[in-house]
Amino acid sequence: MLHFIINSLKGGGAERLVLNIGKEFQGASILITEPRIDYPTDGVEVKTLTGVWNTFKYLGIPFAALRLRKHIKENDLVVVSLFRSFLLVFLFSFLRKINYICWVHNDTKIYVKNPLLKFVYRIIFNRAHKVVVNSKKAKKDLSDLELCSDEKVQVIYNYLDYQRIQRLKEEEIETPVDFEQEIVFIAAGRLHKVKGFDYLIEAFAKAIKGEQPAKLLILGSGQEEQQIREKIIELGVEQQVLLLGFQKNPYPYIKKSTALLFSSISEGFGNTILEAIICGTPVISTDIDSGPREILSKKEDFLFRTNVPERAKFGILMPSFDKKEAVELWTEIIRKAVSKTSFLEGYNNIDLSDLEDFSDEKIIQQWKEIVNS
Repeated sequence: MLHFIINSLKGGGAERLVLNIGKEFQGASILITEPRIDYPTDGVEVKTLTGVWNTFKYLGIPFAALRLRKHIKENDLVVVSLFRSFLLVFLFSFLRKINYICWVHNDTKIYVKNPLLKFVYRIIFNRAHKVVVNSKKAKKDLSDLELCSDEKVQVIYNYLDYQRIQRLKEEEIETPVDFEQEIVFIAAGRLHKVKGFDYLIEAFAKAIKGEQPAKLLILGSGQEEQQIREKIIELGVEQQVLLLGFQKNPYPYIKKSTALLFSSISEGFGNTILEAIICGTPVISTDIDSGPREILSKKEDFLFRTNVPERAKFGILMPSFDKKEAVELWTEIIRKAVSKTSFLEGYNNIDLSDLEDFSDEKIIQQWKEIVNS
């Protein structure tokens, strides 16, 4: 039997991916260690490993491992996501003979700067049946860090349900902006410093100063919300930058927007970029280590990083905000998009057949092959 294990199903990209793939396997279940579900489960069986140990996070892992015996039988296959759940399944694999696949969603090299964590990742990955990563750059990182053998690692791009997105993007929404009359940019993701929203807001505030009116909508929730609100007030853009919180259906917002501004400093893949393309919305994105270049550029050199604005095949790639002068370059590119909307022409309604590497059919087939291998 097939099981997916993840910390929770709160509103994040990894959580949504697990649900999307889980529903493609009849009879599969999803096990979560925290009783939080923000997404519709679409008929997928979700089981919560509840107990007083939930409060203790990592200290509760041994108790959760004992609880797993009730749900997972000998020789079952487990696809596990996120570090805490990696630890849980690794420990459980000594209690019961199972095969497990580690599904890596994040930029691993950020998390293994600590030698102890690097050691833990290495023993977890080497005991795994397979390790799935979501970009070619992520696979190279695992190899460079010597976390496991190249043969064990498989690249499978993140799965997005194209038809579902195209259906949901047409739903009616109530918004505090007039998409027909205003220039509206959108950003989405956890409100966390790794998403670069503070830099993006600074660049946006500079770009619209003295220019025609424009708005920036930010969808998402997270631990940095208060700091971001303070940044908005500090820059005096309370009327122009609006935090709309987590939205179960972000696609109408994305579809109606002038462009998606993807500002992450670190990312595993960048689901929102592909979602925007499916919605027919132009993308301006940081050129960070994993994801954006592999999606937006047809070039094979996925290791290259730009220091200047680059008009790639499917969107505009920008220097990451951890680079000097990035804020100024972003300010200029946003200003161009505000003052001359034709600047983004050619990036609307991209032919999805040109993105065959990311097609839902291909990715589902890859998952079926690795599960059956």
